[in-house]
Amino acid sequence: MKRDNRLRRSNDFRALYRDGVKVRLQGLVVYGRPFVSETHRMGVVASRKIGSAVVRNRFKRRMRTFFELFREKVPIPCDAVWIATQPQAARWSFAELQVRVREGFEKLRKLLGEDIRKRVRLEAVSKQAG
Repeated sequence: MKRDNRLRRSNDFRALYRDGVKVRLQGLVVYGRPFVSETHRMGVVASRKIGSAVVRNRFKRRMRTFFELFREKVPIPCDAVWIATQPQAARWSFAELQVRVREGFEKLRKLLGEDIRKRVRLEAVSKQAG
């Protein structure tokens, strides 16, 4: 995965946790927020709950490979952090991983669409008031 498509700095992760929307899935948690450019940026976090360092690193490599292959199919340009929270996530096949990530992006797309509409309304109200 290219450097421009990765979230690497802790400030990026913190901003996503603070300002983004949260989606819970089976074995995964996804934080996302709209991004102004056309690139999709992604970060992967694997907690110690899912296994040893070997297991965690393998999971992160598989997620990066998955996103490199399917980046064009991501429904919205956004920053996203995928957090593996349960050991079952490390044992998923590539097909299962694809299903989970698609489900996560669909839920994220719905929530971000609502979030964007709310922000536009709030900006309009604040402009009228000020």
